[in-house]
Amino acid sequence: MIRHDLPEDDWFNAMKAGLKVLQVFIGILFLTTSAGKLLDVRGFAEVLFTYDLFPTATLLPIALTLSLVELLLSLWIFSGIKLTYSALTAVVLNVQFTAVAVISNLRGLEIPNCGCFGVLWARPMSWGTVVEEFLLTAVCVILFLLARRFPGERGLLIGRRA
Repeated sequence: MIRHDLPEDDWFNAMKAGLKVLQVFIGILFLTTSAGKLLDVRGFAEVLFTYDLFPTATLLPIALTLSLVELLLSLWIFSGIKLTYSALTAVVLNVQFTAVAVISNLRGLEIPNCGCFGVLWARPMSWGTVVEEFLLTAVCVILFLLARRFPGERGLLIGRRA
């Protein structure tokens, strides 16, 4: 049996509040990253070029698609509709970002802008980026677990049950 310092009702309410906090945090994060990329899709395509992973002809469509996926994911998370699935989608996306960061560092690529925030915040790729991506993935996993625990919570944008 797990012992808590808080009475059971308080613990339950604290977990529900944590769900909302993570929902807002992750939603804002994906909204911000998508905005930074959508402000300069061509610039983001140039960032993708530095990863040396994709054929040049595909860079602009990939940049636009990834930016729109992040935007739609942020709105989906905010809505609360099927939050378990949107949180799982965020986990999968961040696992991919983490894998690309690890591979890029192992290849010794010098990437002056990781592209995480598009034109809003140019930061070089480093092992610190890997740690950040890993931590963000962990936060998304926690959101997923809380969303499974509280499947009927209301959305932040439309105020209806998921």
